[in-house]
Amino acid sequence: MGSSRKKVFAAHGVKLGKVVLQQSKTYPVFYVDMPPSLSDFNNQGELRGLLADLAQANAYWSFSIADSAGSPRIDVVCDRKRQLVMETAVDGRKKAWTASEAEQHSEEGRDSFAAYVAGVSAQTVKLDVRAQGDLDGDGVKEKIVTYQERNYVVKTKGSVYAILGELVDPIAGIDHTNVKFTIQPLTPGKEPYIVVYAENEGEAKGFSVYQLIQGRVGLVKHNYPDATNRGERLLKDVDGDGVYDSMSIFEYDDLQQHVVTVYEPFNGTKPEAWKVAYRNETGSFVYPEAAEDVVHNWIEDRISTEYFGSEIGQLASTPQARTFPIEQYLNPNVIHSYGGDNGLSYETLRDVEDLKVIRAAMGEGEGTSVDFTLNRSEGKWRISAISAVQKQN
Repeated sequence: MGSSRKKVFAAHGVKLGKVVLQQSKTYPVFYVDMPPSLSDFNNQGELRGLLADLAQANAYWSFSIADSAGSPRIDVVCDRKRQLVMETAVDGRKKAWTASEAEQHSEEGRDSFAAYVAGVSAQTVKLDVRAQGDLDGDGVKEKIVTYQERNYVVKTKGSVYAILGELVDPIAGIDHTNVKFTIQPLTPGKEPYIVVYAENEGEAKGFSVYQLIQGRVGLVKHNYPDATNRGERLLKDVDGDGVYDSMSIFEYDDLQQHVVTVYEPFNGTKPEAWKVAYRNETGSFVYPEAAEDVVHNWIEDRISTEYFGSEIGQLASTPQARTFPIEQYLNPNVIHSYGGDNGLSYETLRDVEDLKVIRAAMGEGEGTSVDFTLNRSEGKWRISAISAVQKQN
């Protein structure tokens, strides 16, 4: 978890026990010890402040807070695009704890910058210029400037500066540094865009794209691993069509050492596409030798069939085995291959010359288990049937 979220809990006197990431590691559940002042849900002001600060630190991904003392669970629904807390519920009952949009988007900082440049000659005012370029085609270069850790687009009008807008940071609250500002074309038409590149100490990379439309600045696209603050999100023309693509690179710590690159044009003109590569020694799919590894590989692939469907077709010999809904029986948040060790135990129930039955179970076999029947042909084990086994009480 990012240090900014830890700081929020500490600032409000909340002791963090653990964090459980759900929904493909994008939905955190924070298990905490609340101080008495926050355990009283009638104290709306202080509790609302905690939730608002935590929402910002969590980049406006929705989240939940569970008090280890047994107080009701708090669920917070956020709008990441608008950077707002939209709804708060306690044990499923909605609460009117959400600040208004105006309160959540204070103009205090912008007003401070406006006062700084108001009426001052552009020849004498000192600005921290990060980039400049002609955004509206009138032959005059607009400037990207930083003031009190916020970024603005300004234009010279006569002898003074006019503020065209703020580059509102869509990942505010997540530990990162905006390392580079550019004004550059991203399409064959050479239309200029503002690009802000962000990094987090070598652990994460991402970007935000803005455009000047009718004299005002608007966010077009942003891509940053803000759920984990690890990984690469790049801006690059992947398919050579002249339009820059928003790229997300996922390195799986799974049996095949997959690397999945998901990309789509930054302006949404084409649907999402992806490429699959391998970090193993051969740089390609390696068929598992052991029957247990075939099962392990199949489970990891089945959680992301859109990427690894071709592998499933090789590992399983029947339609039933290719499409068995494993996520209904083994918790997909635990076995998701992106996290590495899938937390399963394997037991061989039957082993004859060219037939094996292997049982996969969570942990020590609590709850439902799944049995895989494998047959060996031409030296390869392939899955022919899969069935769920309910634990007998």
